[in-house]
Amino acid sequence: MKLRKWLRNRELKRLQKQKSNTYPGYDRCQRVAVFFTAGQPNDQQIKQFEKRLQTEGKEVFLLAYFPYKKKEQAASFEFPNYASNEVNWLSKPNSEDFNAWVGQEYDAFVDLNTSAEKSFAFVRSMINAKLCIGFEAEKQPWADVSLKLNPRKDFERAQEEILKYLKFINNAS
Repeated sequence: MKLRKWLRNRELKRLQKQKSNTYPGYDRCQRVAVFFTAGQPNDQQIKQFEKRLQTEGKEVFLLAYFPYKKKEQAASFEFPNYASNEVNWLSKPNSEDFNAWVGQEYDAFVDLNTSAEKSFAFVRSMINAKLCIGFEAEKQPWADVSLKLNPRKDFERAQEEILKYLKFINNAS
């Protein structure tokens, strides 16, 4: 095993947050974090999803991964984000937007990414959420719910599945 990979895995284990509280249920859920790659799904779809959650009384916190260098980022890109050049040598993100976003506590975390970008592992390990939803063909250790569909191909269906599971897991305790 290469030294960098060993150190990355060691840091990920150290950062792994233990969930102390259980998901309060959709009715009581107030804060939802959404992590996505810029342009996948497109920005308009993300805005619509954010509005949909907000109309249901949820406070939505977005974070985008920008797969290019920060200086190449379009000036009109309006979401909090971190760029590919804003990671350290272990691939841990290091930007103001990321640090502010990951430092908060959420009731639910939705990861719309399906790729294996190394920095995503840090996002998933450092997030402080009571329920984590991801899109992977196989169950991932960080996810409480893994949906077997690609949100980039069918985002409308992905939205419906996310809301279906958030509402289905509705603890009234």
